[in-house]
Amino acid sequence: MTDTRDETEVASGRTIQPIALPEGFDPDIHTQAFERAVSARLSERMGGTWRLTGIDVEAARAYFAPAVQVAMVSDSRVVVLPDTVKPSDGAAQASLLERMYESRYPGEGWTMIDFDPYGHRATMGRLDAEELRARDALASALSVSLRPWKVKVTRVDGGGFDVELPTTYVPSKHDRRLKEVVTTIIGHPGWWIRTDAAALTAQIRPGELPTFPPAIPYPYDAETEDIWRLPLAVRLGDPGEPNQLVELDFDATPGLLTTGTAGSGKSVFINCLIASCLARGWELAVADVPHKAVDFTWCRDLCRPGGWGCDSQEEAVTVLRLVYEEGLRRADLLKEHGVQKIQELPEPVRPRPLLVVVDEVAALFALEPVPKGIPKDHPLVTAAVSANLVTQTLINTVTRLPAEMRFTGIRVALSTQMAQANTGVSVPLKTNLANRVLLGANPNDTARGHALLDPRSVPRVPEWIRTDEDAARGVGVAEIEGERPRVIKGFYTDTEALRSWLLARGVPQNPHPEPANSDIDRLVPTLDDDEIYDPRSSRLEREGGFGDPGGDPGELKGAAKAAHDLAVSAARASLRKQRKQGD
Repeated sequence: MTDTRDETEVASGRTIQPIALPEGFDPDIHTQAFERAVSARLSERMGGTWRLTGIDVEAARAYFAPAVQVAMVSDSRVVVLPDTVKPSDGAAQASLLERMYESRYPGEGWTMIDFDPYGHRATMGRLDAEELRARDALASALSVSLRPWKVKVTRVDGGGFDVELPTTYVPSKHDRRLKEVVTTIIGHPGWWIRTDAAALTAQIRPGELPTFPPAIPYPYDAETEDIWRLPLAVRLGDPGEPNQLVELDFDATPGLLTTGTAGSGKSVFINCLIASCLARGWELAVADVPHKAVDFTWCRDLCRPGGWGCDSQEEAVTVLRLVYEEGLRRADLLKEHGVQKIQELPEPVRPRPLLVVVDEVAALFALEPVPKGIPKDHPLVTAAVSANLVTQTLINTVTRLPAEMRFTGIRVALSTQMAQANTGVSVPLKTNLANRVLLGANPNDTARGHALLDPRSVPRVPEWIRTDEDAARGVGVAEIEGERPRVIKGFYTDTEALRSWLLARGVPQNPHPEPANSDIDRLVPTLDDDEIYDPRSSRLEREGGFGDPGGDPGELKGAAKAAHDLAVSAARASLRKQRKQGD
């Protein structure tokens, strides 16, 4: 739509007329009267209506053009500029035209919104106060504050603005500054901007700060045909977007490391992960220190046979070594069928995925101090060394599982308060646990450095969530392979509800999940052992079966050795019982 208002058509062929400025001319004082006088004189001499289009103070020239060359289209007006205008004249032309239009149309908000020195044109547009404020703030963030017309801003219904960005826009350079301007000058925290670098456009919209509800229920209805994809938590939505479910894809990654101090929600988080696995047909093994076993008693009878290792350090070692032996059996099965991972096995022979939970790693991996200044064969020394032998075996087995058994469908979930080498969480172990979760609203830099792969790229829990007691409960950050690091909040539900749900789904129960004494005797190392444990062979094979006719006649074999081993097993069982009673 063309609004000619007081413009009048004139004959074609008219050109811009340069007019000498009178001596002592001051644009701020004399422009309006000068334009009226010259326009009248040109109209008498050449006909039509003439308008002042530019003033060059240095050259002492003013430029007038026929009204036909000044067209009003909707809320913009194209102005023909003098042929002498240079690219560096943009600010001067903007100032001149804006003063001229303000004197002619006071209060209408006319400003220069485009400057084309090569085409000798400028475009004037009407911006309201909010549009003008937004444009100037964005121009400053984009380093074009002296050329604000490079930024085009249009108010949209419902609040906010559509923006055309200058060709100098670079996301890595300008995005942070644009977000700061949007949330501090144009709007307030919660407003958001979304840019399209290819199209050089942006959307600015009002909004509220994203946050979490006090509790997020476990997603019992999160069904999936992919048993390797597990609901893990809910991530904080980006500005203008809702919170979204976070899934852990355990198909190609060997493990998860969860770190969090007491009260951060770590146990609830792991229990929900256990429920997700069991509901999808996984097997379960758990190793923990006895005083924390109560966190998992709800799923004790849901563990695989020999999968409950929470009553003693010896049982924990046995459970982990049994899992390792299971991995070796699965490896033989893969070799037999000529495939590389259990996902490729025929369904009738395909083993179920196996989740190994190792909780309270710092306590489970803690070594006993060996007394100094007393003989090495003193009972205090041998007791400490014997206990450390068991612990070191446990550490070694845990480290090997994610490194060697990923292709067999075994996944390891470690949780600890401190994920550093002096607590037994070595760099090789952490390297194989590429999925990381750090729970807690405000962990310090040291904790982030130990818990996360790349702390600098992982966001922090926002201040407005940290200071909200309800929203902050169970929050943290997550580094999940293949995903952008996110702020998350874990699910919350009581273990009785999880157990009832799993039993209703038909998850099998095991009345004897603890490892058998024979496996404990076979797999827990002692100082009396004179050989390295080889999980690929049975103890019968390693110790000579029922005797070797060509062997040493003085060595116990066959029934005599079996009787001796039975007595040793009984003595060890008695010792373990005494230790438990002592605890």
